[in-house]
Amino acid sequence: MRLVRMDSGIYAAASYATRHAGTPLAELAWIFPNGALETAPATRWLSTRVSPDRAVAKIDTFLGMVAVAREGLGATLLPRLLGEADASLKQLAPASEKAAVDVRILTHPNQEERRAHRGIRPPYLQRCSRPKK
Repeated sequence: MRLVRMDSGIYAAASYATRHAGTPLAELAWIFPNGALETAPATRWLSTRVSPDRAVAKIDTFLGMVAVAREGLGATLLPRLLGEADASLKQLAPASEKAAVDVRILTHPNQEERRAHRGIRPPYLQRCSRPKK
């Protein structure tokens, strides 16, 4: 059962964003995903737009990427749930829909419409998705 479509965005420390205002995204210093995150749709999307030569760090967890971005070392691609939750980060741009992923929960097909399953989508997951237009 699909819980939510989780969107990503490009984030940097507010101070970094101010210092590099107007710089094309491809020319910024980047904190790249590493390890298991390298195969994620968002990472594949990013790698078509930014050269790996722009990497100042490669981090294998989203929380590590947040910590390095918070220090003002560069831009990074994060799930909106994390980027929007950190007041020290500023979104530089949204990522493409191609970078989004579905968050799912495994259920038996006969159980998907049960009332109990419809109530498991916590309100905080709403922040993962793009607002409806």
